[in-house]
Parts: sequence; structure tokens; C-alpha cells
Amino acid sequence: MSKDKDLKTFERAWSLLASGQYAEGFALWETVRFRRGSSPTPKPKLSFPEWHGEAVSSLLVLPEQGLGDQIQFARFVPDLVARGISVTVYTHPALAALFSGLGAKVRPVDGKVSIERHDAWIMLGSLPHRLGLTLSMLSGRPYLSAPPGRLEAWPSHIRHGVVWRGNPRHANDMHRSLTADDAAPLLKMHGAVSLHPEDTKVRDMADTAAILDKLESVVTVDTSVAHLAGAMGKRTLLLLPASRPDWRWLQDRSDSPWYDSIEILRQTRPCDWGETVASAIGWLQAEPPQG
Repeated sequence: MSKDKDLKTFERAWSLLASGQYAEGFALWETVRFRRGSSPTPKPKLSFPEWHGEAVSSLLVLPEQGLGDQIQFARFVPDLVARGISVTVYTHPALAALFSGLGAKVRPVDGKVSIERHDAWIMLGSLPHRLGLTLSMLSGRPYLSAPPGRLEAWPSHIRHGVVWRGNPRHANDMHRSLTADDAAPLLKMHGAVSLHPEDTKVRDMADTAAILDKLESVVTVDTSVAHLAGAMGKRTLLLLPASRPDWRWLQDRSDSPWYDSIEILRQTRPCDWGETVASAIGWLQAEPPQG
């Protein structure tokens, strides 16, 4: 298949996923994302087969994409365990402690590793397709929590967490991230604090989860903390750019079927966060819903 045809297939998959047509979208995404290099982790060549949904006793789930993607798709691991499958999840070291409550064996991996034999293996991002996911099947209920004993001394006066930029190497970061000037009004709010690792001194995402657990609310751009906060059921306002927001947040919605606790605030003018930040401040000042 030519590169031009691969690109058209990828764009078609993106469009289908963004419109909530998951059965068709994930099927197309499965055919093209590894060929285009859209997954930073290539499919392995193993002595046991890739899983296609058949009955197995043991299943190896391999990591791919970024931390946020792995948090988003980790929701399917308990479903596999509920089928009576012995699941082993290989994951980024920063996620290992966080994923310890999924009911699977969790192994942190970094670089080359020896892979234990299982009945079958699957890439984490392939689970929605192999499980036949449709929009109506999704549950936005929480499925992750902070491991006990993390960051017990976190200051009690901090109420709101702010994440205003993502990984600068991300292809869409120039659109999704705020500048320091854009973010300044949010960080000046009473009880607000930056949740960026250099400001919180966290060791991994389990530490970040422990901080989120102590907060009233989170305002974040589209990065891994958005997925973590949603997976924990934390009241969260997600700020999305006007230019090509990621498919997983769908189109023209202010809610997310993936996470019940997330509200979406979309930028009204490309490259202009002023109105969006002002609305986010109003959201922070509002009383959280009860119950």
C-alpha cells in the first residue's frame, strides 16, 4: 500500500473515530497505524499468536502510544480479567504502580525485555477493536485510584490543579498547549497549583494520582493528566484547541463518554486562549456539583 493511500486511510480512521463510529474507525486504525509509524512501539515478532478475541487462558498486553493513551485503554483490562483470563500487562515504569489495581499482573518495562510465553498477545491500543467497542458500550465510570501511602504530606490548602502544557515533541502541541502568559490567570487563582512534574516533584503517575485525590478539581489541556483525572472520577475541565482536537474527545461535545467527570471547553478562536481561560476561571469559581 502506498504512503498516500496509508495517509488517506489514517485520515478516514481519524474522522470515523472523531464522529463516534468506533467499530469502523478502530478497524481502519488497526490496519494502518503500525505501517504509518503512528505507534511509537512496533508490533513484536513472538513465538505465540496475536489475540483476535478468541478464548484463551492467558494473555499478554503490550504497551504502545503515550502515557495518556495507555491510561485510556487500560480500562479494558478488568473486562479481560472478568472473562477468567490471566492477564499480564507490560507497561511504562511510570504507570506500573498506578495499574496495580487493575486485577492483572503488571510488569514495568523500559527498553529490551524478555517476554514470557502466554496463549496470545495483543497491543494495548488494539483492545477496542478486538473487543468490538461501540460508543454505546462505553462506561465513563472511574477505574483507577491512587495506591495507598503516596504523598501523605501534600498541602491541604491546595484545591485546584492546573496542567497548561503537554510534551513539546507531540505533533499537535503548538495548538493544544497554553503559553505561560495564557496560564498565569489560572495559576493565580486561590488554592491553584501547577501539576507539572518539575513543580510537584512526583516520581510517577501514582504520585500524580495521589495529588489528584486530594484536589477538588483539575483544569488541564489534552495530556496524560486529563486521562488520569477522568479515570479517577475527578472533577475536570479539559481545554481543547480549535485546531484538530484529538479524535477521542469527539466533535462538538462538552462531555466525554470515556470519562463521566470530564467537562470539555473548546477554544473559540485558533491560537487565542483568552476567552477559554476566562471561562475556565469561572468554572473553578463555581461550586462543584453535589453528590
